[in-house]
Amino acid sequence: MQPDAAPPTRFKVIQARRVYAQIAEQVAELIRTAELKPGDRLPAERDLAKQFGVSRPSVREAMIALEAAGLVQVRPGEGIFVQDRPAQAPSIAREAAPSWLEQLEACSLIEPEVAALAARSAEPGHIADLAAAVARMSVADPDGDIAADARHQFHLVLAQACGNSFMAKTVKELWDLRRGAMWEGIRKRRHDPARHRLANGLRGEIVTALTDKDPVLARRAMKRLCQEIRSRYFSD
Repeated sequence: MQPDAAPPTRFKVIQARRVYAQIAEQVAELIRTAELKPGDRLPAERDLAKQFGVSRPSVREAMIALEAAGLVQVRPGEGIFVQDRPAQAPSIAREAAPSWLEQLEACSLIEPEVAALAARSAEPGHIADLAAAVARMSVADPDGDIAADARHQFHLVLAQACGNSFMAKTVKELWDLRRGAMWEGIRKRRHDPARHRLANGLRGEIVTALTDKDPVLARRAMKRLCQEIRSRYFSD
């Protein structure tokens, strides 16, 4: 028998950017002040979304941030439960990076054009390194460190191959953000080997496009890859 959810709480409607951090900070403050106590079960994502006046993906981001901070525990099939309060719980709003959705939106705008540029300017060494990264991902545990390093390397090499140092720096910053604890948390929640294989296949299409010097195919494959990543992590 599942425990009852904690009594309804008057949450403030979220209005500004970096929405997930504001949601997380409101919940964290209720935990710090003991209005939410260890063992309390939070309302379901859809109910929290209604109370906050935000989308379910934003609530999902907030719960992952709270889990990474050690304030809640997500139990699949049961719900989200308040943990014992850490002695020094961080201020999530103060430390928050750009939201996952913001990061994915930026990647969707930038990386297809990076891939198209790379199809025109990539050197044989770049293409060999990209193909090697795809090969490593195809045999590695998709949620393990080897696959994560190969994904990171793939996108950095692709950006370097585009011939624009500013774009390369931007892509590196975006992918470096994905090496944090909160991205690790969301990857574990969305474990799906079939979708990992699909994403890796799209990276293989990008390598083929670079080999053929086909910017249209490279752009199209990267757009599909960005859409697949967003759908995997944030579809309801």
